Amino acid sequence: MPTLVVYFARPAGGRNKLGDQHQTVRSRVSLKSLHTSHTAGCLLFCSISSTSAEHRMGHTVSNVSRRAIILLLLLPATTLADEIETYLFGVFPHVPTSKLFEMYSPVAKDFEAKLGVPVSVRTRSSYYEFEEAIISQVYDIALIQPYNYPDAHDKYNYLPVARRTDQLSALLLVRKESDYQSLADIRGKIIASTAKTAAVSRLMEAEILAAGFDPQRDFVRVFKNNHFSCMQTVLIGGADACITSVRALDHYHKVKLIDKFRIIHESKKIPHVLYVVHKRVPQAHRDAIKQTILNWQNTPSGREILAQSQMIGFSEAHNSDYDVLR
Repeated sequence: MPTLVVYFARPAGGRNKLGDQHQTVRSRVSLKSLHTSHTAGCLLFCSISSTSAEHRMGHTVSNVSRRAIILLLLLPATTLADEIETYLFGVFPHVPTSKLFEMYSPVAKDFEAKLGVPVSVRTRSSYYEFEEAIISQVYDIALIQPYNYPDAHDKYNYLPVARRTDQLSALLLVRKESDYQSLADIRGKIIASTAKTAAVSRLMEAEILAAGFDPQRDFVRVFKNNHFSCMQTVLIGGADACITSVRALDHYHKVKLIDKFRIIHESKKIPHVLYVVHKRVPQAHRDAIKQTILNWQNTPSGREILAQSQMIGFSEAHNSDYDVLR
């Protein structure tokens, strides 16, 4: 039986089994089984050969009369579970890295159990770097902040799966013993926050503008890697106020066993963080991921996962849910 030496190039942002981008992949398959082969990617070059010799693209092909050179544009973009080595699960860096892995490793393990494919938690050291990973389409599954969603969907091939059932608002915190009572009181003072592009930062900047102040000129801004670092900066006197969220504040209290903050302002509410899945993930796996997340609130093991990740229940996410952020 003749065999087919096949050369593939992954789509933009795709990964092969080694996790490398844009690497040509060579696969040797039987012509008889070709019609059952499903590989995500563009088929660039095929050489039909009755011998066992292999030839790389660009090399001289001998015995041309015994070969047919075929140029195909696309094979079906479906991937069988046993062809997938690992799914990368990215989580935006809202807490210190060690804590993030502690919180989301149970999520990855639950995905593994439902999909039959290893799932590896990933993050980046800053919001900016995480956003670059989304732009590069590194992750197969991701938990992202709401302001990242419109571009993730519209430009980078991520589909909404499930969003937190509650809504997100930004809090402006000060030390309990301080005299600050409002935004006006901290004019000219130091405000700490996570990245400028973080959802809570954007929400509070809108509040500052609505109050008639300029976020850049009327305040001194310092940006920290995560919510914990932001709050700690206020406690040690490195900033007068911190922009954070309700759940981040609650989590900080539970971890640090302290209650030393006071809220002086809360922003409007928007749709909360959400899970997204890249289009390259097969539909069956996308459906399984969605069902897994939606079922967490219905089982003891699922509720434990939610508690571990400091989340409450999730509901199905729709693209239109985030039109308010477009």
